[in-house]
Amino acid sequence: MLARQRLPGDRVLLAEYRGNRVTERNRKGEIVWEKSLTLPLMAQRLPNGNTMIATAERVVELTKKDKEAFSYAPPGGTRIMRARRLPGGDVLLALEDTTTNATRLTRVSRFGK
Repeated sequence: MLARQRLPGDRVLLAEYRGNRVTERNRKGEIVWEKSLTLPLMAQRLPNGNTMIATAERVVELTKKDKEAFSYAPPGGTRIMRARRLPGGDVLLALEDTTTNATRLTRVSRFGK
């Protein structure tokens, strides 16, 4: 699975699920930025230049200097299936209950509530 987002300047942001990393690549395919993490589901470059990344266990927002600006882990027994930062700063998550396989949408404020 490969999730991508086109970026300005002929670049692309890739969540490389099996590669266990998120990369930003130029038009030649060369890596200009990389973050290693286990099985990333998605990556989203935000208007402020930060990068939001989701795995099954948590969502993290990284600054341009790779510092955590935001982190959220869903309660035990659930896993993240999809995530997206909304224009107001909240995060919309598709969560799966691992015991019942039920899926629900959850909106998390930019403060993690």
